[in-house]
Amino acid sequence: MIIQQVALAAVGVRQTHTVTDGNQDAEDSTLDYRDIDQRLVELTDRAQRAGLHTSWARWKWKSAGPPWLTVDLPSGRKVYSLDVHAEHADLLAEYEFEKWTVIDGYRAVLDKARHEIVAEVQHYDDRWMSKVPGVAESPPAESPAEDEYASSAPTWAIKLQDSRSGMAIDLTTGRGWQLRALDPAMGGRMTLRITGVECERHDEAQSLLVRLATALFFEIDLAYGASLRLHAAFDTSDLPAGPPAEPQPAAMSFPAREYPVGPLNLYLHASTYHRGFSPMPLEQFLAYYQVIEHFLPVYSRREALHRFRISLKDPHLNVDDDVTIGRLVALAAEGGRNLSEREQLRLTIAACCNDADLTSFLAADSARATFFADKSMISGVRTIHLNDQRAPVCEQVADRLYDLRCRIVHTKDGLAGGAAGPLLPFESEAKRLSQDIALARHLAQRILIAASKTRI
Repeated sequence: MIIQQVALAAVGVRQTHTVTDGNQDAEDSTLDYRDIDQRLVELTDRAQRAGLHTSWARWKWKSAGPPWLTVDLPSGRKVYSLDVHAEHADLLAEYEFEKWTVIDGYRAVLDKARHEIVAEVQHYDDRWMSKVPGVAESPPAESPAEDEYASSAPTWAIKLQDSRSGMAIDLTTGRGWQLRALDPAMGGRMTLRITGVECERHDEAQSLLVRLATALFFEIDLAYGASLRLHAAFDTSDLPAGPPAEPQPAAMSFPAREYPVGPLNLYLHASTYHRGFSPMPLEQFLAYYQVIEHFLPVYSRREALHRFRISLKDPHLNVDDDVTIGRLVALAAEGGRNLSEREQLRLTIAACCNDADLTSFLAADSARATFFADKSMISGVRTIHLNDQRAPVCEQVADRLYDLRCRIVHTKDGLAGGAAGPLLPFESEAKRLSQDIALARHLAQRILIAASKTRI
């Protein structure tokens, strides 16, 4: 007789109760676990024998509904919590899930028992597959009603063999092997499977998957013009940072101010990126940066221009006096001195914002302040510490933006932020840009407002 620990997940409340074989009453008589499906109990036994943590959960507001099983699978330095409902228990039971490692950052799994890596592929059109020499076509599912995720479309399958390594790649539409057991909603469109895999470690499997998949997808793009990529895993820590606090409701009025049309269009363009089919964090950050960049020549020479303008307004200005003209030339030369882009960015942000404004923005959300102070979130960029007495917040913010810009723009190793290297699409760091995008958006707003003028 097996004694199991049962955890009740109930919207902020987690309690532990003991049940026997999943069929006896819980110690707390108000909780009835007699409705635990026996197939889930068997999966629990297997998981616990392999040393995997398991728990039971049910909705607090649907206590009459059956509980489901949660199994914690290794995922690099993280844990992937796999929820298993009774109707999907048989899918998981077919595999030695005890030997699975979920590949962090992707909807993919390393199956060490079968020496396979299986990953979901994101794509927009699979008709190109029918043109590949040697492609195999299997008939659609006979009874899609048996499976809510089954497709009535034909299944295309491409198999590529490497005689040197013994590995093979299967690229197929339709069912996704282990992915269907990992999450029934996964693997219904296109799946990449690498067989003959000998690696045991997560990082090795992750590297192998990325290297082979990106090479394959590039060659498919060259030959057939099809765009494919590995499907990124859903991670709540990667959710975009929300917009600033909701403004107080106010009646709309006819615009009273005008803004520079060019940079304003850049700003509106940047704001559309997150509304597309696929998030484009690098492009969105750069679009907001372009708004700021537009004003660098203006604010980096602001003081010199101000003094030059005052001199021109002097009614005693004598254009025939060499001394007077010499002073104007010196002022012009001062305004044109060669400042680095980092220095120009510091001056621009300092001219349109102040430390109090930026501190208020950064401290409005504790998660935001923690993110910017954590050097492990995005490497090779300056962290921001609100209590740093050595550097103004405006300077810290400017340096961080410039460091990020360099890592995105300079894709050549050695130019993009030193040892950190370039910041590339689809990598984990790129998914963490939401807070920096929010910061760049805030700065772009402040600079546009500073550059506006009363409408005539």
